[in-house]
Amino acid sequence: MAFNVQQFRASLVNDGARASLFEVTMNLPPAAGFTAIDQEVRFKARATSLPGDSISSISVPYFGREIKVAGTRTFP
Repeated sequence: MAFNVQQFRASLVNDGARASLFEVTMNLPPAAGFTAIDQEVRFKARATSLPGDSISSISVPYFGREIKVAGTRTFP
C-alpha cells in the first residue's frame, strides 16, 4: 500500500497542532549541580496563562510637537 501525502494532510485537523497541548523545555544551569543529561527538562502542559500588563506612554518632543511612545511596562 503506497503512502499518500495528500490524504495524510487532509486527515490532520488544524495541521496537526493542538491548542491545548504544549511542550515546555527548561534548560537548567550547570551550577545547579545537575549532570549533562539532567540539564534539559521537557514536559507537556495542557494550559498556560500570561500575567496581565499595561504599558504607559511617554511624550517625546519631535520636530516641534510631542509624540507618544511606549514607556514602562508594569504588571499588576
